[in-house]
Amino acid sequence: MQLPVVWFFIIRIYPSRGRNGRHSGRSMSRNIEWNIDESLQQSLRAERFPRIEDTNTATSKGASVQREANVPESGSQYKIVSDVISELTSPVILHSVNLGYSDMLFNLLYSLQRIAFRPKTPSILVICAEKSCYHKMSDPPDDLTIDYIVVLTDLGESNKSAAGYKVPEFNVLVRKKPVYVQTLLKEDLDVLFVDSDIVLLDDPFPHFRGKGDIFVQQGYKRGVHNSGFFFMSSSPRTLHFTSVWNNSPGREGDQQNFNIAAKKLKKKIKITVLPTQRFMNGNVFQARMDNLDNATWYALDPKPIEVHANVIHGHDTKRQLLQKYDLWFAPPDE
Repeated sequence: MQLPVVWFFIIRIYPSRGRNGRHSGRSMSRNIEWNIDESLQQSLRAERFPRIEDTNTATSKGASVQREANVPESGSQYKIVSDVISELTSPVILHSVNLGYSDMLFNLLYSLQRIAFRPKTPSILVICAEKSCYHKMSDPPDDLTIDYIVVLTDLGESNKSAAGYKVPEFNVLVRKKPVYVQTLLKEDLDVLFVDSDIVLLDDPFPHFRGKGDIFVQQGYKRGVHNSGFFFMSSSPRTLHFTSVWNNSPGREGDQQNFNIAAKKLKKKIKITVLPTQRFMNGNVFQARMDNLDNATWYALDPKPIEVHANVIHGHDTKRQLLQKYDLWFAPPDE
């Protein structure tokens, strides 16, 4: 007689402790060791990065991002992510930027400085695409007092300071994003990724509660996710998502691949789209402002938590939009 197969899983709840015994600040609901998919956990432990080798380089032709040999090493004059992991606590606000958009990122940091985060301001990590950007971001204006950590990419420097949307240089730059995110997730750090052409006007973290592995901004139309603003909690599911994201075959930068991964894993991961009235992409924001006869953002009701100048192409056009609606918080000459 053949006995029936019984499937079971074990959940072990334990207090959340960060490095050096410090509390990680995350809710108890995330402090769970899942034994549901042991094969996935074993594969994630076995590989430091998916399909990333030490001697290959990133491309814009749909291949996954891979590590170069000629990159900064830990202990050099330029810090890389591995040098600062112990300084980070969860959650981490993550930015990646090149020199051409450093003024935009300074403006974003000024917007963060205005927010009363509770219980405290999160860790902020800035990954620079080239050494010139590293030096620029390491020397902030005197009145920018918010704490943030600057590192240099270890995935190869960019060769153009302000590449246009979807051109090859831009695609190479943004396709590194899933590797940056996965690096932090593997350290048990939750991640809020924020593009440089964004301003934050209020604390977004209360909106990342409830059921969901990923909370993401709506893209240019309904049903499309915007990979410029999303929150991921650290778990085997999000680690697997970043692997699929990095290895997806799309050729139009990271956003296409983010959406490919979301469709492929739709039955295995919970993705929540943030409300557009509070988390505004460029289309929604411009339409709302047009209805208000081009008043400033203060006239919006409800007040936005985040405004993203996506869909507006070109650095100067983005900056002019933010300035027009009183969303430029950096000094005028920055």
